[in-house]
Amino acid sequence: MHRPGVRRALALACLLGLPGVAAAQPIVWVRAETRIELRVERGPRVRVRATLRDDRGSGLASRALELRVAEPGGLTRGLTRGATDANGDLAADFDVPPGTYRFEARYAGDESYAETRVELLLDLERAHVRLVLAPLEGRLDRIDLDVPTHPIRVRAESDAGGAGLLVQLENELDEPLASGTTGADGSLLLTVSSEALGGPAAGRLVVRTTGDAVRAPAQTEVLVVRFRPTRLTLEAPTATVTAGQPLRVRGTLGTSEGPLARKAVGVFAGERHLETVLTDADGRFESVVVLEDADGPVALTARFESDAPWRPAAASDAVEVRVEPRGATSLPWLLLPIGVSALAILALFWRGRRVARAVEARVASLAPAPPGIHLRAPPGAREATRRDLEGVVLDADDGDPLGGARVTLSGGARALETQTDSAGAFALADVPDGRWTLRIEYAGYEAREATVELPHRGALGAIDVRLRSLRQLALHRYAPLAEALAPERRWWAFWTPRELAGRARAGARRDVEAVTDEVERAVWSSTPPAPEEVDAIGQRAARLAGEVRVGEVQKGPTAR
Repeated sequence: MHRPGVRRALALACLLGLPGVAAAQPIVWVRAETRIELRVERGPRVRVRATLRDDRGSGLASRALELRVAEPGGLTRGLTRGATDANGDLAADFDVPPGTYRFEARYAGDESYAETRVELLLDLERAHVRLVLAPLEGRLDRIDLDVPTHPIRVRAESDAGGAGLLVQLENELDEPLASGTTGADGSLLLTVSSEALGGPAAGRLVVRTTGDAVRAPAQTEVLVVRFRPTRLTLEAPTATVTAGQPLRVRGTLGTSEGPLARKAVGVFAGERHLETVLTDADGRFESVVVLEDADGPVALTARFESDAPWRPAAASDAVEVRVEPRGATSLPWLLLPIGVSALAILALFWRGRRVARAVEARVASLAPAPPGIHLRAPPGAREATRRDLEGVVLDADDGDPLGGARVTLSGGARALETQTDSAGAFALADVPDGRWTLRIEYAGYEAREATVELPHRGALGAIDVRLRSLRQLALHRYAPLAEALAPERRWWAFWTPRELAGRARAGARRDVEAVTDEVERAVWSSTPPAPEEVDAIGQRAARLAGEVRVGEVQKGPTAR
C-alpha cells in the first residue's frame, strides 16, 4: 500500500500556506521548576543556609536569592540578598535574640527557571531539627507505581537528639500517607502504598514533625515523579522477506493501567528510521515497511519517545527478520536487454518520430502536475487513425509510480481492463471505435475519470494520470479550517492539528476537536479513509472555518 509519510504531510501544509507579510513567530516561555532547601544553624549567631536546585536536583549557580528573618507577626529582623555559589548555596548570619521566627528564602525566577519560595517557622529557644528522607532502595525522586509498596526511611537530626519525635509523611496535597515515631537512633521506617500516592504525575513528598518541648517543629520536602513503566511490543508475521517487498508489522503501546492512545511510535531497522505511526484508541499500531537495501538478518524495533517524565520512553524487543536478495538473473535474461536495445535502435529508424514523441511525453509526465487525467497531444495535426491508449499513473504529491492501479475502459455494455506495471505504466491496444469512459483507481487514492474517443490523433498515446491519496486529500480538505485557526495562513505548517484545535474558543472547540480527530485518524490510521469520510471532513472544516473567522479564535497561543 502506498502511504504518505510525515514529510509529505508537512510539505503539503507548506504548499497550502499562502505567502504573506513577515511576522514574529509567537514565543512561549517554558520554565523549569525549582526548589529551595532551607537550613538554620545555631551558634553565637544564627546562620541561615539556602540551596537552590532545579527539577533534577542540581544546584543553580549565580542566581539571586533573598534570605529574610521575621517575627511571626511580620516584622523583619534581618534581610540579605546575594548570588548563589557554584553549588547553588547562599548563607547569611543574623543576630536575633531567642524566640520564635519565620525564616524565609525566595528566588524571583528568570527566563529559564520558575519563581519559588520556602519558609520555616522555628523556635530558637528549642533545638533545631533536620529531617532527611531516603529510600530503602532505588531512587526517591522516581517512584514506580507498578511496585505495590515503597519503604522510605526518615531520619531526624538535632543537637537534642532525634529519638521520640512524631513524624508524618504527606503528599503535595497535604494528604497523609504514613506516620510514626522515630526510634532511639532518630530513624523511622515508613511504608507507603502506590495506591495512596496517586496517579502518574510530578509531585512532592513532605515529611514534618511538630517537635516537642525541647525540639522545634521541622519540615522537609522532596520533588518526585510518579510513573508507570511503558510497555511497547512489536511483531512481524513472517521471519523472512524478499528485499524490496512490503512487510507489515504491528504492535501495542500501553502501561499496566491500559493502552496509550494517539501516541507516535517509530519503527526502526537497526538505527535507520523506517516509519512513524500513531496508536489507535486501543494502543495498537500497524505499519508497512520496505527493507530495500538490506541483505541478511535485520533487527526491527519500535520506539516511543515520551514528552512527559511520568510516562517513560520505551523500546520493544528486537524482531529479527531475514532479508533475502531478489532472485539471481539467468543468462537469457541478461541477454534480453541487449536484444531489446537492438530492436529499439532498429525501431528508431523505422518509427523515429513516433518514438521521440513518446519519450518526450514520458519526460513531461515527471514534471509536477495537479491531480487529474492529463492528455498530452503531440504537436501538429494528424489523421484520426490510432486505436491505442498508453499512459502512466503517478502519485500527485511526490511523483512516485503507482504499480497495480486498475485501468478500466467502459462504454455501454463493453468494458476493457488492465493494470499498471511497477513503473506505473499501462497500455491498451486495438480498442474498438467509439466514445469510452476511462477510469483510474488505486487503493487508498481518489479515483479519476475522463471521456476518450477512438480512434484518436495521438493525444491518448501519452496519458498522464496524477492521483492524490485520500490521506493527503483529507489534509487538503482540512486546510481552510487550519488557516482560519493559525495566527497567519503561512504559519499553520508549523502547528499540529491538535495545537490548532486548542486555539478555538469554547463555543466551537468541541466541533473543531471532533473534525481534528477525524483528520488524524484519516492520516495516521492503518487503513486509509473512505472517499465519503474525506468529503465529510471537507464539509465540516469549511463550515467551521467560517465560524472561527467571526470570533471563535483566541488571540494568541496557549502558554505551556
